[in-house]
Amino acid sequence: MRAALPGKCAHPETVNFDTPPAKLLERLYRDKLKRGYKKVIDGTNLFRALDPDVAYGKCPYLKLLLDDMLALATSG
Repeated sequence: MRAALPGKCAHPETVNFDTPPAKLLERLYRDKLKRGYKKVIDGTNLFRALDPDVAYGKCPYLKLLLDDMLALATSG
């Protein structure tokens, strides 16, 4: 499954919006695992393996979003 995923992108904001991640995962799960992708179950398992600090450091849009959310949560 991992080998079927697109390669790492130097600029995450250039993601292909014609095929959102859930659609890509649905196709890959059907092709490779012969079953559908279940967002709640499979997505939870996939996200457990991710490091949010890596995404934060690579994607300026995610960094802005998370910084804004943190500012809102800590202002009071």
